[in-house]
Amino acid sequence: MDGAVRLSIWRVAALCGVMALAAALRGWGVLSGELVWHPDEIFMAVYPLNMLSGDLNPHSFSYPGFHYSLLAGIYGLQFLLQSATGTAPALLEWVATRQVWAPEAARDTARWVSVAYSLATVFATGLLAGQLASGSHLSHWRAITSVAGIAATALAAVNILLVRQAPLAGTDAPLAFWFVAATLASVKLLRTEALIDYVLAGALVGVCATTKYPGAAAAGSVIAAHLLARRGVFDRRLWLAGGVSIGAFLVLSPYTLLDYSTFQEYFLFQMKHAAEGRFGFEPGLLYHVRETLRYGTGWLAWLGWLSVCVWSLWKRPSPHLVVLAASASAYAAVNWGDLVFARYVLPLVPLQLALLGDGITRGCRHLAEGERIATASVVPVASMVTVILCLQPAYGAWHVVRLQRSTDTRSQARAWIESNVQPGSTLCNFGGWAGDPKLNTYEELWWRFRNYTNAYGQDLGPLRRARLDEDTPFYSYAVQRGNVNEATGSLSLLHSRGCSHLILHQHPLTYSRLDSTFHRQLAQEARLRVPYEPGDLRASTFDPMDAYYIPLAGWAALAPGPRIEIWEVERFAGRATSQTVTDILSRTLLLGAESKANTGDLDGARADLARARTIEPGSSFALEVEAIIAHSVGDLEAVESAFQEVLALDPESVPGLTGMAQLRAGQGEHSQAIDLYGRARRQRPRDAKLLNNLAVSYRAIGRSDTSRSLWLEALSLRQDYADAHFNLGTALYLDGAPRAALSNLNRAVELVPDSAKYHSNAAVAHRAAGLPLRAVELWQGAVRVDSSYVDAHFNLGYTYQYDLQSPQQALPHWERTRHLAPTDIDAALHGAQALMDLGRATDAVKWMRGFVDSNPQHPRRDEVEAALSVVAAADTAR
Repeated sequence: MDGAVRLSIWRVAALCGVMALAAALRGWGVLSGELVWHPDEIFMAVYPLNMLSGDLNPHSFSYPGFHYSLLAGIYGLQFLLQSATGTAPALLEWVATRQVWAPEAARDTARWVSVAYSLATVFATGLLAGQLASGSHLSHWRAITSVAGIAATALAAVNILLVRQAPLAGTDAPLAFWFVAATLASVKLLRTEALIDYVLAGALVGVCATTKYPGAAAAGSVIAAHLLARRGVFDRRLWLAGGVSIGAFLVLSPYTLLDYSTFQEYFLFQMKHAAEGRFGFEPGLLYHVRETLRYGTGWLAWLGWLSVCVWSLWKRPSPHLVVLAASASAYAAVNWGDLVFARYVLPLVPLQLALLGDGITRGCRHLAEGERIATASVVPVASMVTVILCLQPAYGAWHVVRLQRSTDTRSQARAWIESNVQPGSTLCNFGGWAGDPKLNTYEELWWRFRNYTNAYGQDLGPLRRARLDEDTPFYSYAVQRGNVNEATGSLSLLHSRGCSHLILHQHPLTYSRLDSTFHRQLAQEARLRVPYEPGDLRASTFDPMDAYYIPLAGWAALAPGPRIEIWEVERFAGRATSQTVTDILSRTLLLGAESKANTGDLDGARADLARARTIEPGSSFALEVEAIIAHSVGDLEAVESAFQEVLALDPESVPGLTGMAQLRAGQGEHSQAIDLYGRARRQRPRDAKLLNNLAVSYRAIGRSDTSRSLWLEALSLRQDYADAHFNLGTALYLDGAPRAALSNLNRAVELVPDSAKYHSNAAVAHRAAGLPLRAVELWQGAVRVDSSYVDAHFNLGYTYQYDLQSPQQALPHWERTRHLAPTDIDAALHGAQALMDLGRATDAVKWMRGFVDSNPQHPRRDEVEAALSVVAAADTAR
């Protein structure tokens, strides 16, 4: 066997070893089954499964649609294979199992797809490096087995960013592959003018864009290759490639055009979201170059890549310039706004490593040409340099995989809860939605249930037959999207929901934050049962944008996940509730009915309520939802009847007592309301909402001191309770203490800046306190919120005219008040006075005559006519 053959065998063996390493690093996390859900992964399970209904419209365009369709095809193939072997139930039951009851199966399939894409990216990186090293003249096999190809493949195999993202179901790993494939096709255009190669390059750009919107930046490499080959801007091949890319996008994501209004809504939101970023983080133009790409490769390889970039710009080899153009286009696409997820740079990583792999080879050849090393030593030296550059990222990649296959603190917390907390209990989940243990909750089940029924219809039969694991308990999380402002901790929520346990989590990531004051107060309310520690997180570096609890750097003594504490509230110890499929579906339907009623979809609420009652007719929760629907249409008799039935089932039901109390308060029967609130308060003594409502009733019967103390107590429990601030501030103003009212009323405006009423009441108090300029500012805020708010316009006119002596500024508001309230005689009189003050007596006469003519039956007509006589006389005297 000659030396060339032996070298070729060693190269093939090295390539196979590198690919095996890449596969192990990427697949281990999925195989272990320990990697917890990333928040975005659920969409890769739910939306593609919807397509098996025959409706290929994803109805969600956060991503273009191609990857959804691909996963739908894979899920469909899985079903057909299982059906052929007799292991699959009917389609609807099969889908219901994976979409509603146990989405982990679909998620894991989508994860393996990402792993496959990531492995393909590793291989394609080697191909691109080999083409760069040879000037794009090698066959694919010779390119991948070249020194540069194997070096780049090895660097990609252990790259921390690629390894970290590979086992997550999403579009980032697929986009990385398609982007490097488009770049390869573009490099080929340097040496070929064939129409088919332009078509291929354009098609791959379209695939990139339809995988993820920023993928459209792959067009930069096609344009660069065309121009570097000294072909004209108006060359039909270039324009054909552009047309093919658009065509590929529309063919693979047709509903971006067929359902354009929905697509536009999602796309514009994504653009706005990308521009604004999160958490006030301002990354700067070079953030990903300076931080993210360095974390992926390690310091030495990062410096080597920068050196190759500088060399490429200096020597200007065309293939390298195409790769740099592709890199610049991709960078611009992911870094133009302030939303800078680390995963967004995945398309740049293969390009970075291909340049570096080529740079290693060129550097060693340069040393051989300068006789600093022997020609025969090029391959060994390049191999040694590659190994050295791989050491730091390989160390990090190993730790990433170690964490991915370790038991997450959230998994530990889930296991404890399912073993120690009664099924059906309400749990207060504080810290942030992304760090919550992934329990089975009725609220999330409702979201999945809604998606299933939207796609497959309202028949509950398949859902009732599909649940396989009857031992998995369901719970209710107190913090949901509607009250996310309480996610950092709220004693009021603890009491209003009667949480039997609290789950708290903290982490350097913004997704897991607690109010330190709340945390200190908690020991008076609950008992710490168990903490779960991830280790010392101070030395770890995380992606500040992403709710992914695997660090980018700093892995010493770590377990994945946030620090979690589980606290028990003995007074709210829950009773186990039935966990049959019937009970779970009934509660889920009622949650949906409640949500729809609160958002104004009364027909949908009634339909869900009726379906829930066919499953479980005697539910107290169903009566509460019925009361909400009845209240929405003003049917107070039905509201009272529903709450009476609730109290008949359980005389001390807190929802029944508070609901009936609110009804009595609305009817002016505050003494009865106080009695009912008092009974509820004995069970929920620190429920801020209950205390606020009780204070309102005490105020109504003249017990001002009691009401003020109750509002203060409510605010001690929940400092951001806008209604309590507003009510207390208004009460202080009405009691003759406007200055004392200011802090509460200003705080209410800060908390609810879109309330015209809050602005207006705060303005009234400021004017009474001798602060007319601040009052004007607040009334202007009210008008911005509601341009037809009559009281605000009236008060602005009055304050400008009499407090600030500015009839010129007052007049537009008197005109607006007259337009909105044409029978308001005071506005008419003040407006006439403003005109008089401006020396416009004739206009004042017209103003008053207009009021008289338009209000011939006004009860104060004589008063207006007397004023008109005075104004007319003054006008005549002039």
